[in-house]
Amino acid sequence: MSLLSDRQIMARSMRPHHFMRRDGFWEPIIPGVTHTPEIVANMEKRRWMGLETPKDDEDCSRFGWRPMIFPFSPEANRFNEKGTKIISWGTSSYGYDIRIKADGIKLFTNLSGQIVDPMRPYTDQLADPMIHFDEEFGLHYFVLPPNTLALAHTVEYFVIPRDLLVTCLGKSTYARVGLSQLVTPLEPEWEGELVLEIASMTNSPTRVYLGCGIAQLLFHTVSEVCRISYKDKGGKYQGQRGTTLART
Repeated sequence: MSLLSDRQIMARSMRPHHFMRRDGFWEPIIPGVTHTPEIVANMEKRRWMGLETPKDDEDCSRFGWRPMIFPFSPEANRFNEKGTKIISWGTSSYGYDIRIKADGIKLFTNLSGQIVDPMRPYTDQLADPMIHFDEEFGLHYFVLPPNTLALAHTVEYFVIPRDLLVTCLGKSTYARVGLSQLVTPLEPEWEGELVLEIASMTNSPTRVYLGCGIAQLLFHTVSEVCRISYKDKGGKYQGQRGTTLART
């Protein structure tokens, strides 16, 4: 396996300027990202055989193209709108740092005294955290109690191609204060908002900020395309939105 670079991630997530017919398929073209200067020059002059220009996202889908990450930032965002430095999110050298939304965050509690069972519903063991605002950083956050697990879903919606396997890892800024993002795979042809499992391994309450990086995705290319994808097997989390709980 090898990793997608920042340019390759951009090529799969930014709307193409044009599509070019090659070997019976429409290939997306993003100037300066995936193609040689000669192809780009011909493309700009509209002289390339079989070249078509998409008008919008719906037109892109007609060519069989959807963004791998939406919304997408081609840059690493290290400052917020106030100009304050934050935990970065967006495209990195060989990955993409993702964010979580404020709605749907759930904290595990032991108030009911029941055993957590992944084969049975457990909504009565979950609580909604209070969302706070930090004036200095201009960021919302919630507090994760000691030795507690939180569930949250990403701002981003993902459409994973059949030729990729994606892993979700934690960011070092949080890891160094005892916060861990449990390793999660994004399988070929899965799509949806990613549900993150954020675990506190300390004896102290920890702030978790919204609107900035919480975890990083790494995109692995494969030597051979899989025989059965997540979509083929009708995966139970296909197309999920919001904080989806465990399903059997």
